[in-house]
Parts: sequence; structure tokens; C-alpha cells
Amino acid sequence: MAGLPGVQVKCVVSGTMADGVQDMSFGFWLHVSDADFITQATLNDITSDVETAVAAFLGTSSVAKFYTAIDEFTKVTCYSYNDGSVSADLVSELLFGSPLAGSGTANHPKETCLVVSLRSLTPGRSGRGRFYLPATGIAMDATGQTSSSTDIDNLASAAKTMFDALIANDYEPVVASFTKSAAYPVATIVVDNRPDTQRRRTDKILPTHTKSLAI
Repeated sequence: MAGLPGVQVKCVVSGTMADGVQDMSFGFWLHVSDADFITQATLNDITSDVETAVAAFLGTSSVAKFYTAIDEFTKVTCYSYNDGSVSADLVSELLFGSPLAGSGTANHPKETCLVVSLRSLTPGRSGRGRFYLPATGIAMDATGQTSSSTDIDNLASAAKTMFDALIANDYEPVVASFTKSAAYPVATIVVDNRPDTQRRRTDKILPTHTKSLAI
């Protein structure tokens, strides 16, 4: 497996669910330089810019309504991959000024999420990325889909605004493919109203009651 060209940064936004019981995270990639490497100071600056853009995204009321007050994001961690690297060369972490909790009032299982798809112009799986936003607090209709089309439109718009802010700082959102040794620029953001699941978001939540009967 070959590395990626130029310098790519993997951005991971993490926090907890269910009042700290369960970990959660989502992430995306940015192309930040055509050079062979960046310094720790440069990565720290990138992390600060990412924290600002992500905090604005998660702090938007149209995004916070998707998850509940006991689900909150707490930090951004950025990993830089130098030209040709297959593992991270540098790491930088920054806490949000305060935890970014949701405002949704529904109470769906913690694995419930909505997918923000990141699509490049390259066909096939290697040209598509995604991240999973918690959807534990948003209203659903009788078919189990997000009941408001406007909520979906607003989420997509908020994600675009976040990436536009990063682009304004000369960071290019990409889909990273180590199998193709390529970083494909993201051309389109796609969000639909059908919830998905991410099972690892319940791996630390244990049953609080069990009943067993012999037959």
C-alpha cells in the first residue's frame, strides 16, 4: 500500500454519548500542501482553523437538533500524513471552548445517525467518502425516516458552509484512497433523510435490566 501524494490531514471530531458512557466520532480529510511535509506549528494552525469551522457547524441550531443534550462533541484531532506516508507523521489536538451538545428532544438508539456523503468526480468506492452525524434526537416519521425535508436541506447547507470555510483557508476537502494512492477533491455533498446505523456507538452501553425465564 502506497501513501498519498502531497500532505493530507485527517480531521477527527470526537466526543461522548449518553452522558459520557459511549465514545463517538466523525472525520474527513483535507489536502493542505503540495510539499513533502509540514511542521508541527503548521499542523497546529490547521487544527485551530478546523476547530473553528467545525465548532460553527456543530453549533448551528439546524445541526444541533439532530442529537440530544447528553450527546456532545469535545475536541478535534488532526493527523498529518507527509507525502508518501501510510501512517500519521504528526498529531495535533484542540478542545472546543466548551462541549458542543445537541438540542434534539427525541430519544432514538445511540447508533442512529445520518450520513453526509462526500463524492468526488472519480467513480467507484475509492472516489466516495462519508461521515456519520448522530441522529439520536431528530423527529422521525412513521416509516422511520427524518420527517422534515427542510432539516435535511439545512444539514447539507451547514456541512457545505463548514467546508467552504476550510476552502477559504486553502484547505481542500478530499476523499483519501490509500489503495489508489490518491486524494480526490470532493465535488458534491449528499445527505438524504434515511437514517443509518453505526454499531460501534453502542459497544460500551450495557443492559441495565435482563430477565430470563426457563421453558
